[in-house]
Amino acid sequence: MTDKTSDQADDIERALVARLKAGDGRAIDMLMQRHATRLRMLARRMLGRNDEGDDLVQDAFIALWRQADRLDPERGAIGAWLTRVVVNRAIDRARRARFLRFIGLDSAPDTADDLPDPEQTASARSEIAAVRADLEALPPRQRAAILLAADDEASTASIAEALGLSVGAAEQLLVRARRALRLAAMKRAGAVEAKGKAEPS
Repeated sequence: MTDKTSDQADDIERALVARLKAGDGRAIDMLMQRHATRLRMLARRMLGRNDEGDDLVQDAFIALWRQADRLDPERGAIGAWLTRVVVNRAIDRARRARFLRFIGLDSAPDTADDLPDPEQTASARSEIAAVRADLEALPPRQRAAILLAADDEASTASIAEALGLSVGAAEQLLVRARRALRLAAMKRAGAVEAKGKAEPS
C-alpha cells in the first residue's frame, strides 16, 4: 500500500468513526466490510473453531458501537483497535477452555455447525456457572492455588512462593482442590442423570 493510498484509507476510517459517533448505523456496516474478514480469519486461527471466531468478531463490533464516543482515530487505527479486542477476547476464551481442561471439565458441548444449538449453548453456560460456584465454595487457599495453576500455568514452586507455603503444602492444596472440583462435577452429573430418570418420557 502506497503512502497516498494509506492516507486515503485513514481519511475514510476517520470519516466512518465520525459518522459512528453521530449514531449512523451504516458506518458500522462499512467498517465491518473493511475489517470483518481479516478479523474472522485471525480469530479462527487463534481459537481453531469457526463458530467461536465469528462470535468474537461480532463481539468486537458490538464493543466498537458501544464505545464509539470514546474512540480517537488520531491515537491509532480502528483496525488495530478491533484487532486488540479480538485478540484479548480470544486469549480470555482460550484461558477459560484451558481451565476447564485443567480441572477435567473439558466436555463442554461442541457443535458441528457454525450456529450453536441454543439448548447446548445454555447447557454450556450453566456448566460454567456451576464451575464458578464450585470454585467459590473452595477454601480460599485452595481456590488461590488452583486459579494460579490454571490461569498463569504457574509451576508448583511459584504457587508455593506466591502463597508463602512449602512446595509440598502447595501440592497438597492443588490435590485437594482438584479432588473437590471433580467431586462437585460428579455430583452434578449424578443429579442430572437422576433427574432425567425421574422425568416421565
